[in-house]
Amino acid sequence: MLKSIQIGSLALLLSHPVFAAPAPKSSLQEVKPQMNEYFKKAGPKAGSDAPDFELENARGGTLCASALWAKKPVIIFTGSYSCPQFRETTAGRLELFWEFSDRVEFIIIYTMEAHPKGSDSPYVPGEFLTKANVAEGVLIDQPKTYEGRVQRAKETRKTLKLVSDVAVDTMDNATWKKYGSSPNCGYLIGTDGKVVLQQGLFDANEMRAALVKLVGK
Repeated sequence: MLKSIQIGSLALLLSHPVFAAPAPKSSLQEVKPQMNEYFKKAGPKAGSDAPDFELENARGGTLCASALWAKKPVIIFTGSYSCPQFRETTAGRLELFWEFSDRVEFIIIYTMEAHPKGSDSPYVPGEFLTKANVAEGVLIDQPKTYEGRVQRAKETRKTLKLVSDVAVDTMDNATWKKYGSSPNCGYLIGTDGKVVLQQGLFDANEMRAALVKLVGK
């Protein structure tokens, strides 16, 4: 979990009217730069070693990150179905996948739910149902078992028509924490296991520019 001082500063950021009052989805752009910088404070920075992991794949089997990036660059995202940012960036991830998947591996790490109904959010004390989730009827609980989280990951992959692999984090959320505890980060990792690009919140345009520079168009 985030330290109490971090929770306090994030809670202040999340008190912005875009989260609490009727407003168009695009209003998230007002606070996204601040949230991006907030989540970049934690997790591995560009030039540092990327944390390795071996997790269950929602498609079956397991995924070992270091075995993948030994062969190709790897993009790692974090996300959960209750995260509006994760859902809204599905198209951007898909476009990158179809453009670069012959040269780059794509992995989504399915984490604990960002905005579960009936239990605490990992980002602020208490239940935090975003206006987007209420409007879209995304009122889901926090899985209490690993099997429940795996099932949620499978359902999310089907619902959002995700084409990349989905690794399911353990119930201690160890991998999510190593990558900065963001609801929807983006990391580009080179074949040397070093972080090429760190995004506190995933941005498709910035990620594409880094990919073109690393592997070409």
